[in-house]
Amino acid sequence: MTSKTPSKKSWKSELRAMYPEGKEGDEDFEDMYYYFPTKKSWLEMEEESKRIDTLSDQFQKIRLTFNTDDEFESFRVRAIKNNTLLQDYLEDKDIADFAKYLKGMNEYDVGAKKIVYYFNDVIKRGDFQKEIKKIRKSYDMPETGYIFTKEDNDLLNEKGSDIAGLDEKINELSIKFGLYSFVWYDILRKYIFFNRIDFRGRIYSYSVFKLCKVVDEKQKHKISLSPADWGYETEEDIKQYRETEDYLKNREDEEFPISLRISPYASERDILSFIRRNFSDISRLQKRYNLKHIGIGKVKKKNSFIKERNDLIYENRRLPRIEIMRLLTDKYGADRTLDYAYIGKIISLETKKRKEV
Repeated sequence: MTSKTPSKKSWKSELRAMYPEGKEGDEDFEDMYYYFPTKKSWLEMEEESKRIDTLSDQFQKIRLTFNTDDEFESFRVRAIKNNTLLQDYLEDKDIADFAKYLKGMNEYDVGAKKIVYYFNDVIKRGDFQKEIKKIRKSYDMPETGYIFTKEDNDLLNEKGSDIAGLDEKINELSIKFGLYSFVWYDILRKYIFFNRIDFRGRIYSYSVFKLCKVVDEKQKHKISLSPADWGYETEEDIKQYRETEDYLKNREDEEFPISLRISPYASERDILSFIRRNFSDISRLQKRYNLKHIGIGKVKKKNSFIKERNDLIYENRRLPRIEIMRLLTDKYGADRTLDYAYIGKIISLETKKRKEV
């Protein structure tokens, strides 16, 4: 007996069961269902996640066999060109996939590398080191930090958020030096405690550092064009609403639901590279807000003669076809008249187009 493929409705119920705290219509749940509309898409995501986790674990194990990140970076570049170098670290069946994984790490944005290079420079600066020493002194730490051990690091990860005032000090430090991503919190905290930088594989975690970012503005604001959603209900309220910033922001989110946020330090190359590498995500969001009855980009410029001719045919569509043929002959000449069938086709197309508008 063959198993029956779950319907979309039953999968939605199953997905909902994974998030019992949510309610029907909850936007976060609807987002999840939008990204995973079928059980197959969810299982494929889980399978790909497991694959990436396995590759990441393999990567970390190989990296730890090298004394420095620079040594490993040199090995990585050579291993991409010569996969046989991986034979000492992996089973033969895993080499091809891992080699693709290494090569794919080159695909991170150039702008992300700039941020990491900047941080590597920042930690050598006197003003930065002065702030680090000040923080360490306020918590009675050694001036150069503690000696790193795995046990101490595990304890730090477990108890770090309980250290009074440390979060705020790290936040102030990161903002002062332009390290805005929250990812910097753990990196700076580890550096304060152990004088140790850990990018978990250096350039291979660059995907979390960005000079550009795609934002779903409409989802972020969670608004609609209904004035009632803003508390405006009477005619006088709605008139007032149309003069408010809420209304203008609402309309702008309908017109531009997706935004590209750009760092003031991003170059033209960074921006174009980011768009090219992330266009699949941009396109997916565009499809989400693409309304079928809006024909922007679909309407082609017509030859002025064809437009004039079609308008004439449509305006006289109720006349017999023979009369329309005479009109065309009188206006444009016998060589530019049309037969019955084509006149009928134009009337049908023009009628449909005007209904859509």
